[in-house]
Amino acid sequence: MDSEGSADSARTRRIAEQIFAARARGDLESALDAFDEDAVIKVEGAGHVPTVGEFKTPEQRRYFFTDAHHTASNVSREVRAMLVDGADAIVLGTSDFLVEATGRHYGGDWALHLHVEGEKVSLWQMYQNTLSVSQAFDAGQRTVEA
Repeated sequence: MDSEGSADSARTRRIAEQIFAARARGDLESALDAFDEDAVIKVEGAGHVPTVGEFKTPEQRRYFFTDAHHTASNVSREVRAMLVDGADAIVLGTSDFLVEATGRHYGGDWALHLHVEGEKVSLWQMYQNTLSVSQAFDAGQRTVEA
């Protein structure tokens, strides 16, 4: 990798680490400031889950990190690895959430793809066990143990 690629990778890692550190200390404004004005947060899954969809505006991204996540309590979250190549980072982790309305847990391993342009995140795409998440939010659904 040339020096420009190394510089891009270092910048991407720094920005990703800053977002996770800000979220860990409850500093929502610093986490949101790391996103480009036109950044997209993408999370696939069932439509009845509040954290699923595409969040494209500053207001939608704020909702994603605040109101949508307040429907479930974060019991635990751990970043296990971060792989960085230029402007892209893949973050691997595990988490456990409790959905207050149903009393059900969801979580397990997840992966996050971040893309950085300039000094800001332009893409935040989450990959997780969508069946587990959907079942945790569905009060009438019988869950299937993984």
